[in-house]
Amino acid sequence: EVDQWHRAAARARALPGPRRGRRSAPGPGQLPQPPRPPVVEPDGTGSPYIGLRPYGPGDAPLFHGRSAETATLLARLDARRRRPLLVVGASGSGKSSLVSAGLVPEWERRGLTTVIVRPGGIGPGVVDAPDALVVDQLEELWADGVGRTERAAALEHLAARAASGLPTVCTLRSDFVTAALAEPVLREALDAEPVLLGPPSRAEITEIIVEPARSLGYVVEPALVTLLLDTVAPVGTGDDDRSLLP
Repeated sequence: EVDQWHRAAARARALPGPRRGRRSAPGPGQLPQPPRPPVVEPDGTGSPYIGLRPYGPGDAPLFHGRSAETATLLARLDARRRRPLLVVGASGSGKSSLVSAGLVPEWERRGLTTVIVRPGGIGPGVVDAPDALVVDQLEELWADGVGRTERAAALEHLAARAASGLPTVCTLRSDFVTAALAEPVLREALDAEPVLLGPPSRAEITEIIVEPARSLGYVVEPALVTLLLDTVAPVGTGDDDRSLLP
């Protein structure tokens, strides 16, 4: 998929037309437009796109296309959960970006402080804190060098924390679901409405392309959007129009 993006970008460079939108001066009787809120460029180059790395909390103004999934996360966390909430998806589906740039900023708007750790950071000091907790890449509990006792202790920490009502979210690769089902804590979590993250639809990919550029004042030509969509998410290639691109 990355090669397809590179080829599409090369073709896009040859397209004519403006690259940055311009604001017109107010007409007679019109008020000047208020300035846009500042959006931090991800790499200082003027590009509105962060590349292949996951989005972090600081990238939230540029994170688009997953509003429905973010709303689902919030709704399930608001339902007085007593088990960790699992976000399950294929490798590269955008799980880390969803929780870091979608969920965490929403928590912060509610006045919650969030701690984001990998499984190696699970310990009493983290799980006993009153903050909202995200454990990213929970599948690392099955990495070489992690024994059954260590894995069981980490999962018991998470179970105790969630049982006390503290917000607890874990991301898990879908190819580790079978391994997770062997652990009672995760089997119960998988039975308690996990969030299953699939690839974005064509409409969501359009938002992912257009909205970050718009937030920095750029205009993305419709022809370019169509070109990118037909490259990475062609219609009629499967049961639906979803792309395999994260």
